Amino acid sequence: MTPRILIAGIGNVLLQDDGLGPHVVARLEAEYEFDHEVELLDIGTPTLDFVDYLRGREVLVLVDALGGGGQPGEILTFDKEQLKEFLPNMRLSAHQPCLHETLHAAEISDIDLKDVLLVGIIGLTVFGAYYSKYARIVDERLKQPLFANTAKIGSMDIIYGLTANNNPTVQDVWNTTPAWGFPYAASNVAPAPGTHTLIEGAFAAHVGSVGAYTLINDVLYLEATAYRTLDPHTQNSLGTDPFGAPGLLDGVAPYWRAAIEPHWGDHWFMMGAFGMLAKVAPWLGPGNPVGTTATYLQTDNYTDAGVDAQYQYQGSGYWLTLRGSYIREFQQLNASFANGLASNPTNDLHSLKLQASAALGGDNRVVLTAQYFNTWGSPDPLLYGGLASGLSPDSNGWMAEIAYIPYGLSQAPGWPWANVRIALQYTWYNRFDGTTFGAQNNNTLFLHAWFAM
Repeated sequence: MTPRILIAGIGNVLLQDDGLGPHVVARLEAEYEFDHEVELLDIGTPTLDFVDYLRGREVLVLVDALGGGGQPGEILTFDKEQLKEFLPNMRLSAHQPCLHETLHAAEISDIDLKDVLLVGIIGLTVFGAYYSKYARIVDERLKQPLFANTAKIGSMDIIYGLTANNNPTVQDVWNTTPAWGFPYAASNVAPAPGTHTLIEGAFAAHVGSVGAYTLINDVLYLEATAYRTLDPHTQNSLGTDPFGAPGLLDGVAPYWRAAIEPHWGDHWFMMGAFGMLAKVAPWLGPGNPVGTTATYLQTDNYTDAGVDAQYQYQGSGYWLTLRGSYIREFQQLNASFANGLASNPTNDLHSLKLQASAALGGDNRVVLTAQYFNTWGSPDPLLYGGLASGLSPDSNGWMAEIAYIPYGLSQAPGWPWANVRIALQYTWYNRFDGTTFGAQNNNTLFLHAWFAM
């Protein structure tokens, strides 16, 4: 028997905020239990055969990303009568023409929908592979395992809550911090520079955390989070090699984040800062007995501080995005220096990334991205002895990518259960692991595809 209530998520999961509908349905399925009279369904980008899903239904709840009518991140609802009034005359959703025709076809096909509700989330953009800041805040409230709420102080709107994650910066709502930065996909077999700052993924999946965040008046974002190393047995159970991290965190490693994002008209600007303090006890190394997690008694202390910025402009049928980030890491190498692993008692390491991208076409079919990257730091023949130069961590170069989404608002083969994003990426090195000699031998052409199933 067909469940009489259908909750349908509408959208393309490869078109940034447009995929909010399917994402909400997936979260509802994962976090809640429904009785036999309710069916949840990801219908992707619907065509007129959507009417076949409505046979035998009495109540239809649609979840979709809206393109106007409110501020990004705002949730709007439209009942059956409002939809009859607005759908023919007002542009609410990219999928609106099909929804209008489907509801009309349902009426003339004697499908008796007693109630219809559209739950719309105002999105910012469909340009890119990840949700925008505003959509991710909505997503945080859907998936938050601890606590989230809203409040009002005078005329200021406040979103606040608790967060838990296993990778510093993965909770961030912009694409400028390390966990969300470009490139969004990279080859596992291509050569890559051997040195990164600690905050650029050194402890990804090796730690657990709890923290608090707030968004004030849709402009000021603040967060503070504390990280601890997960028990090695827990890491193994989760499929993570504990020795993939540089050691064990000694106690708690605090992380902080602050950003402001004023916006006017079609212009959006963000400027922020972030950082982390970590005391790391390095593994004992080659002499470490197999199967043990012994570390040196001393710790290497890292202070990472970064600044980032982003500018977006929405034109007629295109988006222009500029992003930049700079991280300075100060290393006090108490353990490494005392035990012959580093030549210097202190080092510094720097990371700079500058990126520009243009998303072309109203249906976001082509995205062009270019990035300059540069890592440099103190020469250290012991610490960097295994690199190509045997001395220096310096690497810099350029990266370019063209991405194509063949099925945006059009129907993909296997719809609504499949979609794809195809990209061609080229990386060119001027300097690699401290030397220009042979640096171009590491240049890489990388063709990849993401499949959403």
